[in-house]
Amino acid sequence: MLLIEEKLYAIIARNIGLVTPFEIHIISSEEYENWYRKFIDAHQEI
Repeated sequence: MLLIEEKLYAIIARNIGLVTPFEIHIISSEEYENWYRKFIDAHQEI
């Protein structure tokens, strides 16, 4: 999984730069369901 995450970060950095106002989290479905979901009031998949 780490190699995929690294490739995604590289693609994002190439397109929007390294210094941005965004905080991007690349997570698994399990991590989302067990942790992040409880903090999200409205879900919008893009």
